[in-house]
Amino acid sequence: MRNENGFTLVEVLIAIVILAIGLTTWAVTQSSNVESRSRSGKLSTGLEVAQSYIEEYAEVARTPPTNSTFSRNATETINTILYTVEGDFSPSGLESWLVEVTVEWTHYGTHTVQLERVVVEDN
Repeated sequence: MRNENGFTLVEVLIAIVILAIGLTTWAVTQSSNVESRSRSGKLSTGLEVAQSYIEEYAEVARTPPTNSTFSRNATETINTILYTVEGDFSPSGLESWLVEVTVEWTHYGTHTVQLERVVVEDN
């Protein structure tokens, strides 16, 4: 009776298949994580753009040109992503305005951030 040490071809093939499945699963998970981090970063940037414009537009609303609704639009490109900004101003009551800012961009789908703020006119 011979005592041979080592692995059979079947055992080696099974180990290769298990390793391939594990590496494929890891690669898919990493790809998903990269996409999620990228999406999260663009969302943070979109929110920062919206906050910046709502502050700017709030200053405009403190001394509005008319007593009726008006709007302003802008675009901003950050890291090759185009952010489209819409600002709407409407009377909200006595000497106050509702300022709404909507920021939209396309990166892994279309995304939108909307902020609102009530501003009192300067007299």
